[in-house]
Amino acid sequence: PVLLVADAITALGVYRIVPSQWGIDVLVGGSQKALLLPPGLSVLWFSQRAERRLKDRAFYFSIKKELKKQMEGQTAWTPAISLILALKESLSMLLEEGMERVENRHRLISKATLRAVEVLGLKPFAEKPSISVSSVFSPMAEDIRRLLLKYGVRVAGGQDELKGKIFRISHMGVDPKDGLMLVGMLEVVLKRLGLFDGLGEGVRAYSEVLTEGGLW
Repeated sequence: PVLLVADAITALGVYRIVPSQWGIDVLVGGSQKALLLPPGLSVLWFSQRAERRLKDRAFYFSIKKELKKQMEGQTAWTPAISLILALKESLSMLLEEGMERVENRHRLISKATLRAVEVLGLKPFAEKPSISVSSVFSPMAEDIRRLLLKYGVRVAGGQDELKGKIFRISHMGVDPKDGLMLVGMLEVVLKRLGLFDGLGEGVRAYSEVLTEGGLW
């Protein structure tokens, strides 16, 4: 039978994911996105039928050996103890907030950011945007990124054919106040570049969405 493998790198810690109910056989995540940790850990979930089909293809990179050891409360090889302890704390924070609230928070921050972006005269790139990240189109994307970085705000650029055409704003694990600060600095940058001259309009649009959504 065909197995369904889902890439949840930017979804884990953002959406309420129920792989057993969604027909997912293998879910793949990482520590470096919404789980709020440095790179270094892979997070894997298997259905029973996927687990039955695991095979040893290498001595060290063996998920089958790792699963066996984890059932014994151990790891197959030397673990990244500091990252695992940090993951425990991160998961505790997510569970304390509740995944439905976590997803709603990300959804509102995404909506607020895109509303602000449009008010500031920029164009969202994705037709169906993820709530994990907002992609924004601009022929001056790299100039915007450069000036934002000068003010201490880092946003990602486009890749491959989109390099220099878009910039990407992450919402993963973001506090609503951080998003507000980013929108405010984006206004300053756009004004300096001569792309927009209405300071405060983006901040107001962002705040209105979060207020209407009950996040503030």
